[in-house]
Amino acid sequence: MSRSDAMTLSDKIRHAANLARLAPSSHNCQPWLVRVFSPEFYYANLDLAAGSRHPLRQVLVLGLDRARCLSALPSLQREMRMSIGAFATLFHNFLRLQGLAVEARLVPEFGCALTDLGAQRLDGCEPLLVLLVGEEQGDAQPVTLARLQKTVEARRTLRTPYMRPQRGTPALHPEAALPYRLQASALLHWRHCDNEADIERLARFVGQYAERDFSDARAWAETYRFIDFSARSGSIEGDGFNIQQLTGPLPRWKRWLYRCALAPALVPLSARCGFTGRIASQLGELVGRSASLCYLSYSGDAGAAAQQQVLAGEAMLAHWLAATEQGLALHPVSVVLQHGEIRERLECLLAEPNEVWFFARLGQPIAPPAMQFRYRRTVEPLLC
Repeated sequence: MSRSDAMTLSDKIRHAANLARLAPSSHNCQPWLVRVFSPEFYYANLDLAAGSRHPLRQVLVLGLDRARCLSALPSLQREMRMSIGAFATLFHNFLRLQGLAVEARLVPEFGCALTDLGAQRLDGCEPLLVLLVGEEQGDAQPVTLARLQKTVEARRTLRTPYMRPQRGTPALHPEAALPYRLQASALLHWRHCDNEADIERLARFVGQYAERDFSDARAWAETYRFIDFSARSGSIEGDGFNIQQLTGPLPRWKRWLYRCALAPALVPLSARCGFTGRIASQLGELVGRSASLCYLSYSGDAGAAAQQQVLAGEAMLAHWLAATEQGLALHPVSVVLQHGEIRERLECLLAEPNEVWFFARLGQPIAPPAMQFRYRRTVEPLLC
């Protein structure tokens, strides 16, 4: 008997959630939540998405934990949905690779419970996707599961200079990175920029506008809450990121300096002293030291955007995992997308007629990071 055969359904769900929590999210805020229901309760009180009513064992409602979501800027709602899309994609894959029959259904925008009891059980969760879990569909796929797990565990955001390959960046194959997809989309489009002159032009653009990160007081206060200025490294329980993931190793006095200079109350003074401008320039310089820049755009209308943003999270994750399999790293540059007027200028610079939802550096790091960090919440609070 295999290990998967000996596991109960609850064990398999917990195992899948434990691996899915390694998905990327903005500021590593990990805004996902999973509500577990019996089929009888779900169909009587929720029925959030039309799906088959073949015999089910469990219904999993995946959504945003409103208490953990970034909300200081309107664009962050898109980033939160993309984060859920990445988490849901991994959850879906790791369930199916354990031999379970799983049907994924997107929840229509403004989908809500059928009864007050259903709404009460969803309290604090904005549902975006439903996984209908049926009987085992056949043998588990332990080899494929182990390969995907290895890639997911290796995925990182690396904010370091990347090599400039002589023959261009290797072609990525995101369609092969994930065994299963939530849903196909013809409205999401990847583009890559490998031309050195274009990369330098985009680097100047990022350096010019990246300081906007600090000028919106509410947005920066929200970001600052997720920065850890301690000396900790390795696997850490919690969320957020370490300042040394942005700067490289820092002595104690420099970490203290960053903590003070970036404190929301002192940022206006730091800006006048040129401190935040220097950070913005450094990001522009990093963009200039990239092998390639990639971006994901959306060609649909606003009415379908909410569901497509979940699928954009899946597309982002597949691209990231495909890069990881080839020894490449990704570094999202979100600041140029979080403010509408800057995003529109970027789209003009790219000659892109569609709305850009994701923009990142891509390449092979010149050297491995001097320190490794992985902040993650424990799995127990995710499942309820």
